[in-house]
Amino acid sequence: MFSITLEILEGDRSRSVTLSLESTKSPQVIRIGRSAADCDVVLTDKKVSRLHGEIFFKKEEYTFYLRNLTSHRPNSQPNPVWVNSQTIIDREVALRAQTQIQLGQVLLKVLTIDIPQNGIKCVNGHTVPYTYKGYFCPHCGSFLESGSTVAVSSSQFLHLQGESNAARN
Repeated sequence: MFSITLEILEGDRSRSVTLSLESTKSPQVIRIGRSAADCDVVLTDKKVSRLHGEIFFKKEEYTFYLRNLTSHRPNSQPNPVWVNSQTIIDREVALRAQTQIQLGQVLLKVLTIDIPQNGIKCVNGHTVPYTYKGYFCPHCGSFLESGSTVAVSSSQFLHLQGESNAARN
């Protein structure tokens, strides 16, 4: 399940929401704005447009992106989106954990991104992305095509990835 968790700071209120691309109002996108009928993240700030921004997933890059939906409005100035203090009008920006998005006076912070992926485990127990199959483990050098190489599920891979990152720090 592809999902993203946002913390939303609007006025003196704070809330967090986890959104999945599989359960949005528009197929495969998460829309942000004032329109309750059209948006998955509804904001009340009058400086935010009805349809202001959109989060989507680029499969070829395996990354969530944000784009400004006000950039091509006829007879009107675009309403900017700021991502990490940079103005976004007519381009797409990759999102990562801790990315800060501002629309009007509302701040949205990306808390987590969940992108399922499968992996393989080498003979020494190291888990790496499935794209390493046929190559060597970057941790120990064992060949990743041997009989004792095993595939692991998305949840196992992400859990093991977190353990591996914690061990490095």
